[in-house]
Amino acid sequence: MTEDAPIFATELRYHRALSDRGVTIFVLSLAGITAGVCVLLLWSGLWPIVPFVAGDAVFLAVAMKICVADRAASEMIRFDRNGVRIATFDRRSRKVCEEHLPLYGLTLERVTDPDFGLKSLYLSLRGRGVEIARGLAPQQRAQFAETLEVALGAAGLPLWRRDRMLR
Repeated sequence: MTEDAPIFATELRYHRALSDRGVTIFVLSLAGITAGVCVLLLWSGLWPIVPFVAGDAVFLAVAMKICVADRAASEMIRFDRNGVRIATFDRRSRKVCEEHLPLYGLTLERVTDPDFGLKSLYLSLRGRGVEIARGLAPQQRAQFAETLEVALGAAGLPLWRRDRMLR
């Protein structure tokens, strides 16, 4: 194995349930329902409530658009003999941050909630922790952690594991 060959490398792209078409349908149906409710409120003489109903609809539409824009964000994790590199990219594929940790003494810390599952996953070294796989669902995060442990174990690299349970 050469010095630069990766032991484990992955790019995590986070899944969003709605496509662009689904978001458009949702926002248009929300606008139609809001318009109907506003007309009914105006006919009933409850005109002071109309701005609040319209404001809620605008807030939901903007939140959906922001969520769709963030779906292009990604995270790259690469283990090689020199250490681990964790790079996070925003929705425009610009590098937001990059962390580098040496391999030896590295701890994989799992934070588990009994109701939620694997809530967070950290790579830590001497008190400095970097959260990884933050956009994955709890089951996917657990599967990713197992895959990571198996790959590093097969390469003969020591990886300490620490589990914390939230109450």
